[in-house]
Amino acid sequence: MRKLVFEEMQACPLDHKINQMITLIKQHNEFLLLLLDILNRYKSPYKNPDDTVQRIEELESLIIISDEMIDIPTNKKDLFKNYLDQLYYLSENELHDARGDILEEIVYSLSLYVFKSKYRESKLYFDNDSNYIGETEHNFDSVFDLGSKFELMECKVDVSTFLNHRRGYFKRKARRKLKYMREVHNTLKTEGYKNSVYLVCSNLNVADETRALNENGYECVKILNREDLYEICTNTQK
Repeated sequence: MRKLVFEEMQACPLDHKINQMITLIKQHNEFLLLLLDILNRYKSPYKNPDDTVQRIEELESLIIISDEMIDIPTNKKDLFKNYLDQLYYLSENELHDARGDILEEIVYSLSLYVFKSKYRESKLYFDNDSNYIGETEHNFDSVFDLGSKFELMECKVDVSTFLNHRRGYFKRKARRKLKYMREVHNTLKTEGYKNSVYLVCSNLNVADETRALNENGYECVKILNREDLYEICTNTQK
């Protein structure tokens, strides 16, 4: 078995607002499911004063009716609402990037795997081979070495939009990423490394997307929805 090497790409510093939100979730993981729901539900920033007022009311209502929020101190709820406000006052492009950054940071920083090591934005190769496994422009957002196996994760806030499965096929960008994930999985498996590859998302119902993956030859790619991610980050069975 050849030694597997992980090369982490240079990551940009995480925005201060996102760091603050992650810190709050670490203190009160009850916010996690709600945040993932909001990231999936609201994909665009505030558009005008009327939209802003309506969105703020909707977000406040979600916080109030959420069962997980019952025992959270009011000042922490206010802090969470403030972070959401800052998020949705961003531009369209900034919000798109921030939603992705938040999901990636949740997976990397909050997952409660018992791991030997973990890697961010990683390409893979074998130590006696200078060639990367799979297409060089691709990587995995998070990789966890659990000792007995590897968990390789790619984050997509809305997996339905990413796959865009229409008329029996995926859009080109999704196909290239899926082929990369499958190639890495099969190469590691052939080499003797147990591994699982995942698309991690904020969606709840992923039955159609799972079926589409299976029907198109990507059975090895599993989807973790927001409840799966919540369990990984809290060790709580929903």
